[in-house]
Amino acid sequence: MSNRPFPQLQAAAIDGRTRTVFYRQTQLEKLHKALVSNASEIVDAVVADSGLSRAEAQIEYSLALATVKERFAELEPKKELEREYAVARGEDAGSLRLGYGTVYIKASADHTPFYSAIAPLSAAIAAGNCVVLQIENSLRGLPTILRDTLKSALDNDTFDVAQQPVQDASFLNNCLQVVQDGSVDGPPALNQLVSRANSITAAVVDRTANFDETAKALVNARFSYNGKSPYAPDIIFVNEFSKKDFLQALLRHSVSFDEVVEREKSPTRRGGRENGIRDLVSGLQKDGSGRVIAQESNRAILDLTKRSTSLLKTKISEPVLLVHAVKSLDDAIDFINNNGSELLTAYHFGENAQCKYLSQFVASQVSYVNHIPAELLVGPAFPVGHPITSTRYPTALFTRPTPAFVNNTTQSKTVESALNGASKSEKSAAVQTLYRQALSDLPSAHKRPKQTRAGFGFFEQSMLFNLGFVLLSTGATIAATVILGKRARAYYSH
Repeated sequence: MSNRPFPQLQAAAIDGRTRTVFYRQTQLEKLHKALVSNASEIVDAVVADSGLSRAEAQIEYSLALATVKERFAELEPKKELEREYAVARGEDAGSLRLGYGTVYIKASADHTPFYSAIAPLSAAIAAGNCVVLQIENSLRGLPTILRDTLKSALDNDTFDVAQQPVQDASFLNNCLQVVQDGSVDGPPALNQLVSRANSITAAVVDRTANFDETAKALVNARFSYNGKSPYAPDIIFVNEFSKKDFLQALLRHSVSFDEVVEREKSPTRRGGRENGIRDLVSGLQKDGSGRVIAQESNRAILDLTKRSTSLLKTKISEPVLLVHAVKSLDDAIDFINNNGSELLTAYHFGENAQCKYLSQFVASQVSYVNHIPAELLVGPAFPVGHPITSTRYPTALFTRPTPAFVNNTTQSKTVESALNGASKSEKSAAVQTLYRQALSDLPSAHKRPKQTRAGFGFFEQSMLFNLGFVLLSTGATIAATVILGKRARAYYSH
């Protein structure tokens, strides 16, 4: 008997059972049907396990099911078959991609675990992979429901559940790993899709921002889902002259937040949340690094007055808003960038010119201007090093390029003639063609146009303004010196 883990999956991956588009469609149909059939049980388990409101649990469920529908809709048998048989028709298949083979998913158990499992699972199936989903044994209700539902719905030759982390090096090296649990600290390997759960998310609020709308967006993002989303703002930087007005706006919206989102009475989850809030507040008071603006059992707003506090560099997993004053946009940029690692996300609030400046110079994986997408708060962080779109796990992430080319390009034919032409003259003519092309000018359409006033941005205009001010001051000083010198010479000449 083989000691390899999941031998049936590895055998299915080798024989290409999951590659056909009709098989993938069937698996996604079965997955969707099973999740719909168990909708009430799943939502109830999410509420009981996580202490979310029923509305939040239903949103998580709905977004997870939406990913299944989207991946199913992307499968178009006619186009898939056309790509598959392009070479047989004598056509290039440069965009051809195939599933990785086997995908191992280590989904987050701390924040929206249902969505965190279903989103990559549906994409991996749509891409034509066998899948191992890690669902560890737990006293919570969702893992059991999810395990039973998926095992009964999907083909057990191409899907399986790991009840503990897989340690087999050979298996891990030969599969695509989806890692959401923070177990990878360094740079991800080529076969890893890693979510940086511990990277900081920050917001910068300029004086030109609409404080009421900004406060509402930040309160909702921080306090929703018990404050555990990796995309909830960990720290808010606000201009020091606007801090008082902004804090008042935060207070107004934090008071009204609970009127919109009513929590289920889950004593265990509520107690854990209250302990986390108390720990943050007591740490702040102990080192004297700030003051408490507001504190309730389920939320808090803290004003950090000292930059020496570790809270400015800490990932927050509780419904606590941290606010810190900055002297200017450049002050905020310098402080953020000097922390040594790029932000997971940056939210910029203010006029577009200021936000353009911030998004250009604040180091972050993604920036959002004057809004926080509500769906962003559900699920794990986007895999690091990959494009951030409206889809957390696009199907393409679970494939690898396998292009096939039938036809030579024009350049290839010219190089072939230069190297292996039938005659010396043919070789010489081909070489001269390549040489002339190399010496020709760059395309004029791609050259930089003449700079106009409208082409200057916020940063460039600031530099020109400062330069003009310096030149004006210098000119005035020189003029004054010349005038005084003439008067002095005239005085002494008499």
